Amino acid sequence: MSYTLLYNQDLLINTVKPVLTIEQLIYQSNDAINKRRRNLTLTDKDNLARLVRVNWIVHDLDNNDIIKPILLRFKNFNFEVVTGDSRLQALQVVPKYQHIQALLTIQSRFYEDHANQFNDSWIQIMNKGHLCDVLNQRNKYQLRSGDRIFTNYHDWKAKELDWIEIAYDETSNDMHSDETRLTQILNYLNAQENSFQFTREWFKETIDWSSYS
Repeated sequence: MSYTLLYNQDLLINTVKPVLTIEQLIYQSNDAINKRRRNLTLTDKDNLARLVRVNWIVHDLDNNDIIKPILLRFKNFNFEVVTGDSRLQALQVVPKYQHIQALLTIQSRFYEDHANQFNDSWIQIMNKGHLCDVLNQRNKYQLRSGDRIFTNYHDWKAKELDWIEIAYDETSNDMHSDETRLTQILNYLNAQENSFQFTREWFKETIDWSSYS
């Protein structure tokens, strides 16, 4: 079985199925701090750390577009998120954005049999150098080479792509450390009233996360 990688520079956000919607993230995070604050599960910790990154992205959107494409798979005729859920959640908070860049990993045979379902906005990506060129045409920030694109395995045509990192110099400090973000959100929560709850509006609050490190 072989796979094809496609790129779309302006995919409608409402056509994408997230791992968690922003409402689900809020609900699960509030459930965690209400019931298990002192005995958090791994999922709780992942969700709470994600809150910091989504809050940061929401505010970064004031000055910068999201330049990294999310990674999708095509399952049951849906575009499902593989990586990039935090970016998608941030865009749900800022509704003026309707489109996002996306990469799609898809079985080559399925793509060939259903090519008519993919319009001209989808570009087939041949290799990392090609992806670098395509992204550089779209984005104001420039990748130096395809060597700045990392995957868990060398050949994305051999199996479904499950992770990709596009290492722009400008995004090297974009709140990537899960451990740091978990420490920050737990310190933040310790400074709040016991009745504190996350809301959609909370993501719009300006918070100096470095003060909670």
